[in-house]
Amino acid sequence: MVHTCVDTVLEDLEYLEKGLFFDRGDLVEKLKVELRFLRTFLWCSSGWRNCSDGGYLRSHLMNIESVLRKAGEDLSFARDRAISGSLNEKLDHVVDDLLEKVEAFKVEIGEDFIDWAKHSLEPNNAMSGEVLVEFFDCVLVNLKDLLKFEGNLILSLKEQISALEVKLRFLRNFVIFTNRQCSGYENIGLFFTSIEDAANKVAAITYLCCLQRTAESKGEVNEMLSDLLVKIKPSTSDIIEMFVGILKASKISRSDIYVVGEVVVNFVNFLLEILRPANDQVEQLREGLILIMAFLIDPPENYKWEGKQISSQTDAVVSQVASLCSFYADKTEGQIPVEKDQLLADMIEKIAGIKTKVGEIFPEVSGPPSSFFPRVDKLGIVDSFLRNLMGLLESRANSIVFLKHQFEKLLSDLEFLRAFLVDTAKQQNELEDLVYMWSYIAGVTNEVEFVIDSFLVGDYPVWYYKLRVSVAVDVIELIKSKVRAFCDHHNHNLYLQKSMSSDPVLSEVNSPKIDGTLVGFLDEAETIRVKLTRGGMQLDIVAIVGMAGLGKTTLAMRLYHEPSVARHFHVRAWCCISQVYEKRDLLLTILNQIIELTDQIRGMKTEDLDEVLYKSLKKERFFIVMDDMWSTGAWDDLKRSFPDDRNGSRIMFTTRHREVALEAKSDCDPHALRFFSDGESWELLEKRVFQQQKCPEELVELGRQIATACKGLPLSIVLVAGILARTQKRKDWWMQVVDSLSSKLVGEMEQCKDILGLSFKHLPDHLKPCFLYFGALPQGEEIAIRKLIRLWAAEGLVCNNDVAEDYLMDLVNRSLVIVSKRRSKDHGVKTCHVHDLLHDYCVARAKEECFLMHIFDDDVREPDLSDLICQFEGHMAPDIVEYDVRRLSVFSTWERFRNRMPCGPRVRSLMFFSANVTSQFKYQSSFSSHISRIFNNFKHLKVLDLGRINVGDSFPGQVEKLVLLRYLALRGRIKSIPSSIANLWNLETLIVKGLKGEVTLPDTILEMASLRHLHINNRVVFSLDDSEPGDTSQSNLETCSTLSLSHGICAEMIIRRLVNIRKLKSIFFESWNDLANCNRFPVLHCLSRLESLKLLYHGSIMFPCEMSLPLSLRKLTLSKFRLPWDEMSTILKLPNLEVLKLLHRAFEGEQWNMGDAEFLKLKFLKLDTLKLVQWNASSDNFPCLEQLVLQKCKQLEEIPSSFGDIATLEKIEVQWCSISASKSATDIEAEEPDIKVLIHPPLVESSSE
Repeated sequence: MVHTCVDTVLEDLEYLEKGLFFDRGDLVEKLKVELRFLRTFLWCSSGWRNCSDGGYLRSHLMNIESVLRKAGEDLSFARDRAISGSLNEKLDHVVDDLLEKVEAFKVEIGEDFIDWAKHSLEPNNAMSGEVLVEFFDCVLVNLKDLLKFEGNLILSLKEQISALEVKLRFLRNFVIFTNRQCSGYENIGLFFTSIEDAANKVAAITYLCCLQRTAESKGEVNEMLSDLLVKIKPSTSDIIEMFVGILKASKISRSDIYVVGEVVVNFVNFLLEILRPANDQVEQLREGLILIMAFLIDPPENYKWEGKQISSQTDAVVSQVASLCSFYADKTEGQIPVEKDQLLADMIEKIAGIKTKVGEIFPEVSGPPSSFFPRVDKLGIVDSFLRNLMGLLESRANSIVFLKHQFEKLLSDLEFLRAFLVDTAKQQNELEDLVYMWSYIAGVTNEVEFVIDSFLVGDYPVWYYKLRVSVAVDVIELIKSKVRAFCDHHNHNLYLQKSMSSDPVLSEVNSPKIDGTLVGFLDEAETIRVKLTRGGMQLDIVAIVGMAGLGKTTLAMRLYHEPSVARHFHVRAWCCISQVYEKRDLLLTILNQIIELTDQIRGMKTEDLDEVLYKSLKKERFFIVMDDMWSTGAWDDLKRSFPDDRNGSRIMFTTRHREVALEAKSDCDPHALRFFSDGESWELLEKRVFQQQKCPEELVELGRQIATACKGLPLSIVLVAGILARTQKRKDWWMQVVDSLSSKLVGEMEQCKDILGLSFKHLPDHLKPCFLYFGALPQGEEIAIRKLIRLWAAEGLVCNNDVAEDYLMDLVNRSLVIVSKRRSKDHGVKTCHVHDLLHDYCVARAKEECFLMHIFDDDVREPDLSDLICQFEGHMAPDIVEYDVRRLSVFSTWERFRNRMPCGPRVRSLMFFSANVTSQFKYQSSFSSHISRIFNNFKHLKVLDLGRINVGDSFPGQVEKLVLLRYLALRGRIKSIPSSIANLWNLETLIVKGLKGEVTLPDTILEMASLRHLHINNRVVFSLDDSEPGDTSQSNLETCSTLSLSHGICAEMIIRRLVNIRKLKSIFFESWNDLANCNRFPVLHCLSRLESLKLLYHGSIMFPCEMSLPLSLRKLTLSKFRLPWDEMSTILKLPNLEVLKLLHRAFEGEQWNMGDAEFLKLKFLKLDTLKLVQWNASSDNFPCLEQLVLQKCKQLEEIPSSFGDIATLEKIEVQWCSISASKSATDIEAEEPDIKVLIHPPLVESSSE
C-alpha cells in the first residue's frame, strides 16, 4: 500500500475528530476533502516528473511535502497526547492554518494540472496493478466528494460526473481482476498504461471542477467531460480484443465465482453501451454474451474437445460483436444503417446455438429430490425464500450481478404464485388439483433455493447457474400458466399482493391465557407432602411413578413450590435428568440454585464440583428433585454429593419405571400416581378451555364426554383443551371431537398419540414447523426463548422477533409448549420445553415430513482398518454416508460421527448434543483437520451449533467458507477470532463459549451487516490494529456480551459504533483520570437504543466517580462497583427504568437514605450481597414496585414497613438474610395478605423436629 504524507495527516485528523478535539466539524470536513484532492495530485505527479515542466512541478511538490510533513508532526504529537489522556485543548487553530495553505496550493497548481495530464505515460513507468487500484480509489473518492459540492457548475454536470464514476469503477474492478487472474498476459503493461492514462485525465478534470465551481466554466468543462467519456468507451476493436484477451487468459478458481460474474457482466454492459438505445434485441444479446463469455473463462474440465469447439464458436461471436461495436462507436443514432437489427438477430441466433450445445455437453447436476424437501407450511417455504431473495438483491447486489436480471424475474413470478397460495389457503386440501399445485410450487421454490445457495457457495462454474436458473424461470412460467388456467376454470379472481404479510393471523379466536391454578391430585399431593416433611430423619428418597403424560412433573412442581414444603427445607434445587444427561451439567444446575457460581467454580473439574456440592449441602436440610429419571445412572453419579446428616433431607424422583426407584433404594415405597377421575378430567378441561368462566349449558354434556374419552390422562385432556380453546365453541364441532375420540377402543398411550395427531392437524400451517423444531433439541431440556427465536429466524421459520414471540405464545396457549421460567421485568416467557411425549411425537413426525433427523451412537459405526488407512493417507473412506435431510441433530460423540464419514450437501442445520462432552478433549491434536473436512462436506449450512464440543485452542479456520451460515455456536479454549470471520456475510448470531481467558475480536465484526447477536461468555476485547483511524461505520449489533471496556478513546471508538445495541453486558476496568481527579467509566449515554445493561467492575474505586448511562435504559444490573449510595442519583435520572439489580457490593455503605427520591417506573428491585444495614425508604420512593428480592444482605436490619403501602407490590422474596429482615417481611405479609412473601431458609423450624 502506497502511503503519502497526506494519508498520515488524514489519519491523525480522523482520530482526533473522533475524540472531539475540534469545535468546527465543518472546517475539519472541508480540510479532509481538500487534502484528498491534493493526495490525488501527488499520485499523478509521480508519472510527470520527467515532463518539460518537470522543474516547476518539482518545486510545487517540495513546498507541498514540506507543509504536510510539518502538519503531520504536529498532529501526530497531539494524537499521542490524546491516547495518553494528556490532551485537553481544542485544535481548531491547526485546521485553520493547514486549510489556508492547502487552498493556496490548489490555486497555484490550477489549470497546469490539465496540461501535465496530457503527457503520455511510458509503459515502463506505468503503475503496478495493486498501486493502480489504490490510485483509482483516490480518484473515485474525489468524484464522490465532487458530487457533494453545491456550486452551479457541479449541479449542471452531475449526470456526466456520475457516468464517469461508473466507468471508472468498472476499470478499477477490471484492473483488480487482471492483476489477480491474468498476471501472465503479454500486453499487461500496455493495458495498465492505457488505464492509468485514463485515470490521470479523470483526476485532472475532477481537480479542475473542484477549483472552478461556477457556471462560467460550464462549457469548457462539459466539453472535456464529454470527450473523456467517449475516450473511455471501448471504441476500437484493438481495445476490445485486449479486454477479451485478458478475460480468456484469466486463471480462476471456483472461489472466484463472484469476481468472474461481476467482471463479465460489467464488461458486456461496457461493451454494449455503444448500441444505444437499448431494446429487446440488445437485451437478448446482452444476456447471451454474459453466458458465453463466462463459459469462455471457465469451460468444463472433462470435455476438452467439445469445450474447444464451443470456445472457437464463442471467439467468433465475440469478435463479431467487437467489430459491430467498433463500427458504431463514433456513429450517431441517425447514422446507424438499417441492417443493424438483422446483424443483432444473427448474433443472437448463434449464441442460442452455443447455449444449447453447452447444456448438452455438461452433465446436469441433479437437483435435490422432491422427497428431501420439508412438506410442512408450504406458504411459509415460499415466504422464507422471497424474504431471502429480496435481502440478497438489496445487500449483495455486486455479488449477484451475474444473475440479477433472472433473480428479479424469479421474485416477480413467485410473488404472483404466493398471492395464489394466499387466496386458496383455505381450500388447499379440498381439490386434488390444488393439492398438486401447492406441493409443486413449494417443491420448485425449494429447488430454486438450493440452486441459488449453491451459487453463493460456488460449487460449480458461474455459467452453469445461468443455465440452471433459466430452466427454473421457464418452469415457474409454466406453473403461472397453469395457475391462470385453474383460476379461469374455477372462476377464481386472483388478487396479486406484491408485499408479503409479515404478521399472519394467529387464530380466528382470541388467544386464551393459561391460568397457573392446578387441578386434581389434591389427595395425592397431601400424601407425598407428608412423606417430605415428616417421617424419619435419615436422608430418604420419595419417588413418584407413573406413565408419560400422567402429571408426575406437574405434581412434583406443585409440591416443590408449596409454601409449607419451601419453609421446611433450608435448601432446594431442581434438575431434569431425561434419557441423556451430563453429570457436570447436573452438578452446576444444582449448585446454581444453592450458591453463587463464580468463574472459578464453573472452571472446576467434575470431581471437584462433587466436593463443592457436598460441602454446600453439609448440615443443611435439603430437598432435591431429580425429574424424569430413566435409569439409576444419574443417582449413582450424584448420590455421593448428598450428605446424610439425619436432619430430614429428601430426594424426590419422578420416573416412568418403578424399578428405577427400587434400584436406588430397595426399601423405598414408590408412590404410583393414579389416573384422573371423570370429575377431575372435566374440571381440568373446563378450566383450560373457559378459564374463569363457566362452560355454556348446551356444551356441558359434550364436554364431559370429551373429558371421559381422554381416559384420565391429564396430558390428553390439556391437548384437547388446546384445540377447543382455539376454535369456535359450537355444538356440531364438539360432537365431531367426541366422535373422533370415541371411534376406536385403544389404550391410554395410543389415545394420547391420536390426540397429538389431532392437535397437529389443527395447528395453523405457520406454527407446524415451529412446533416440530422442538424435536431438534434434547428431550426434557429447557431452552432459552432468545436462543429458540434466533434459531427459528436463522432457519427462516419467522421473519422477526415480534412474530416469533406471537408464534411461541400461540403454542403455549395450545398447551403444546410448557413455560419453564418467566422474566422478572414483564413476566414474559424466559425458558420453555415440551413434554417428553410431545417431543417423541415431534421427532417422529419431523422425520415423516422430511423436516429433521436424529443421529445417535447406535447409528454410527467404529472405524475399521481401511478407514484408518484412508484417514492416515489424507483420503476419505469409500463408504461416505450422505444425508438427504434438511436438519441433523447429532446425539453422538464427535469421534463416532466423524468416523461415519458424513456428507450432507443439502443439510442446512447441524447441531451437536454430545452425550459426553469431556471425551472431546482427548482428540484436540487432530480436531482441526477433521472439522475442516466436515465443513467441506456440509457447505450449505445455515445453522451450526458446536456449543457442546471443545473445538480446541483456535477458531476453526474452514468455518469461514460456510458463507450461508446465520447461526454459529462454538466452544473451546479460543483466544482470538480472525478478521476473515467477516466472510460470513449472512451471519446473524455468533456465540463462543470460551473455556479460558479473554477472547480477542477483530473490528471487522462490527462491519458485518447481518450480525445482530454477539455473545462470548468470557471477556471480549476488540483489536483495533487493522481499523481505519476515521472509521465511524455503524454496527447493526443488537445484543452483545461480554465486552471489556475502560475509559479512553479506544473504548469510545467502539461504543460510538454500537448505535443499534439494545442489550449489552460489559466489564468495566479501573480507569483513574489524574487531570479530572476522578474515577471515570466508559461513556454510554450515546447508546440511545440501549434497554438492558449489565455491568461488572474490576478494579479499585477512588472517589469521586463519573458514570454516564443512556436514558433509554429499562433494565440495569450493577455488580462489584462499590459505589457510595450518593451515586444512586445517576440511576434515579433514568426515566424508563423498570428493573434494577444491585449485586455483589454494587454499592457500599451501611445506610441508604432515599429521602424524596422516586423510582417512578421501577417494577422489580433486587439487592444481593450488599453490606447494607439501614434502609430508610418509604412507599413513595417506589410507587410502581411489583417485586422485591433480597438475597444475602445479612446485615440488613429490616425492610421498611411502609412497603406494605405500595399498592402495586405483589411479592417479596428474602433469601439468606438476617432473621430480623426476614421477620419484617412476614410482618408486612401479616398486615397485607395480598403480598406474597417467600422466606428462605425458613424462620420457624418444622414441628416435626
